[in-house]
Amino acid sequence: MGLACDHEHAEHELGAAEVERALTAVEARCAADGERMT
Repeated sequence: MGLACDHEHAEHELGAAEVERALTAVEARCAADGERMT
């Protein structure tokens, strides 16, 4: 799970409502990155 740093960045840069939407995008991007790396 390499999402912690991305989640922290999202939380610092965005408001609470924005964070939830951002995390969805971050998780999708991280999942795609993970699939490419493995």
